[in-house]
Amino acid sequence: MREFNDYSLECECNSHWIVDDVVEYHRTIGTTMNVLVDSGFSIDRVSEAYATPEGEKLDPDLAEERISPPFLFVRTIAE
Repeated sequence: MREFNDYSLECECNSHWIVDDVVEYHRTIGTTMNVLVDSGFSIDRVSEAYATPEGEKLDPDLAEERISPPFLFVRTIAE
């Protein structure tokens, strides 16, 4: 599990996700939303992935998703 000590620090980092050396880009939610709006989109809906208690029973490693959701889903409309 990668540890976030400073959520506001936007950065590129390498991690293991199915394979080694996956490049991830950490951005704040504000940065992500503002880039979409500045690019001419309006935000229609936002949701985050998280582990369910049932999923955590099957795979205890999923508990880390309660600390930092792995995905942010944003539905936009082009203006």
